[in-house]
Amino acid sequence: MILYAPTFTSYLTSAPALFDTIRAMVSDGRWHILFQLHPKLEREWVDQYRALCGEHASWVQGPDVLWALKTADAMLSDTSSIVWEFLLLRKPAVTFRNGEPGPYLIDVRE
Repeated sequence: MILYAPTFTSYLTSAPALFDTIRAMVSDGRWHILFQLHPKLEREWVDQYRALCGEHASWVQGPDVLWALKTADAMLSDTSSIVWEFLLLRKPAVTFRNGEPGPYLIDVRE
């Protein structure tokens, strides 16, 4: 179970760059992806990610995301502040072009 929670800031968000990769992960069926997209993320990306929901992907609703943080085995994000909350659970976080990468993250640049 992977929680995908990108930031909304246009120059920091991973939503456009990772869409094809995440769509392939959903299609592959080896993972279940939970989408927790920021409410300020561009509507275009929200709609595209929501369309991926089905057997291998679910939408996280509402402001209470604690259940998603607890349920996920790993997180995929970028520079979103939710990464820090997830790391407090001692679970792995993979980030894409994180603004402050450190040894506590698996940060991917490409």
